[in-house]
Amino acid sequence: MAKPKGSNKENLERTRAHLLAVARGQFAQKGFHATSTTAVIEEAGSSRGALYHHFRDKTDLFQSVYDSLGGEVADRLETYPYSGQDPVEDLIAGCLLYLEIFVEADFAQILLIDGPTVLGLDYCRSRDAVTAYKALEEGLAMVNHADFEASLMADFLAGAMDSLALRIALASNRQTAYRNRVGGFEKLVRKVLV
Repeated sequence: MAKPKGSNKENLERTRAHLLAVARGQFAQKGFHATSTTAVIEEAGSSRGALYHHFRDKTDLFQSVYDSLGGEVADRLETYPYSGQDPVEDLIAGCLLYLEIFVEADFAQILLIDGPTVLGLDYCRSRDAVTAYKALEEGLAMVNHADFEASLMADFLAGAMDSLALRIALASNRQTAYRNRVGGFEKLVRKVLV
């Protein structure tokens, strides 16, 4: 068998990225408990040694996938083309984007359904504090509403969004659940912020 082209470091990074991509698909489709490292290895066309070179165990693999998805959420929220004209409208757009992310199976299953059970609620909250929650708090600070403190309002909206996101994630048809609930959520946020 010929050695793959590139440096050892590049090959290691490529192998790790491939294992993560395969694991992401497996965890999204089957959930954490029904996914086996054997299935990940076989689908990746890799070896047990390669998997354990990069990850201590299945939980470590899952945590790496979880962290990667959390980073993707933060990137989507950060790079969304907000209007920049009205902070309330931009905040609402960010909230709706956040909720829509959980229509996607991998975000729903890994971040909301399995994440808190596998990694613990404290870990998940600590990751959210530097990604989505941080974006929400920053958006609320831009609103500059005299009647509320941004961090208190962030807790209120984050609680509402987390509950709604979980409902979407658990729905048999996540797209329909999103469409059926997003209008009411938007009205609620407008009443609170305007």
